[in-house]
Amino acid sequence: MFRCGECSGGDSGVTPNAHMDACGVCFGDNSTCSDCEGTPNGEKIRDRCGDCKLPSDPTIHIGIILYGIILYGIILYYIILYYIISYYIILYYIILNYIILYYIILYHIILYYIILYYFILYYFILYYFILYYFILYYIILYYIILYYIILYYIILLWDDRAVT
Repeated sequence: MFRCGECSGGDSGVTPNAHMDACGVCFGDNSTCSDCEGTPNGEKIRDRCGDCKLPSDPTIHIGIILYGIILYGIILYYIILYYIISYYIILYYIILNYIILYYIILYHIILYYIILYYFILYYFILYYFILYYFILYYIILYYIILYYIILYYIILLWDDRAVT
C-alpha cells in the first residue's frame, strides 16, 4: 500500500518514490518545473528576445532595452503616421472647404447675374410697356382732339349754312 507522498513502494518491491520526477510528480517527465533549457528546478528564464539566460546575467536587460527601442520606434512610427494622415485629412478638408466656398461664391455670382438680368429685363419690359401705353394714350388723345376739331368745324360749317 502507498503512503502519503510516495509514488511507488510498499509491497511492490520497487524502491519508494522511484517513479517520481524531480518536480515531485509521479511518473512525470520533469516538464512542470523545468526552466527554459529544460533543467528541472533551473533558474534560467527567457528574455524578451527569446534568449535563455540567468536573471543575474547583465545582458538580459539588453534584450529589454532593444525591445523598448523597437517598441519606441514602432510607437514613434505610428505617431508620425498619425500626424501625416491627420495633416492630409485636414488638408483635404481645407481644400474641400475652399472648393465648396468657390462653388458657393460662383453660385451667388451666377444668381446675382440672373437676378440682375431679370431685373433689367423686367424694367426694360416695363419701360416699353409704359412707353407703349404712353404712346397709345397720346395717339388716342390725338384722335379725340382731332375728332373734336372736326366736329367743331362741322358744327361751325353747319351753323354757317343755317345762317345764310
